[in-house]
Amino acid sequence: PPSSDDLARHEVIGWLLGAAFAAFDPRRIEEVPSLLAAHHGSEMPLLRRTLAPLVWERKAKPEGGKGFGGEDVYGSLLHALHKYLGSGEGSAEEAALAPPSPPFSSSSSASAALERFLDEVQRSIARRSA
Repeated sequence: PPSSDDLARHEVIGWLLGAAFAAFDPRRIEEVPSLLAAHHGSEMPLLRRTLAPLVWERKAKPEGGKGFGGEDVYGSLLHALHKYLGSGEGSAEEAALAPPSPPFSSSSSASAALERFLDEVQRSIARRSA
């Protein structure tokens, strides 16, 4: 049977992929279950490879004018994740009021912002599996 770490990783990364696809490429939302199944055990590299082009190539123009806007897309995704999880960062109501700090847009490069984001995702997974 899967461990609590496996279940938490699957849930968190699946949610993030779905949220990013919903914001930037809604046609791909249906791919999330098959992507997770095909990359079982390597979900973090999947997240890295999938999010980087979505965020940095499309962040200024999400489809339909909805979704995560501005320079701090990673921060917006993480904020929404914490709200979804409703734990580790206080209640869902508190998470809705307090964006992550410091903003990811203050990172020196796209790769630095991605690494900071992935570190935060790992912490969220660890809290979820605890």
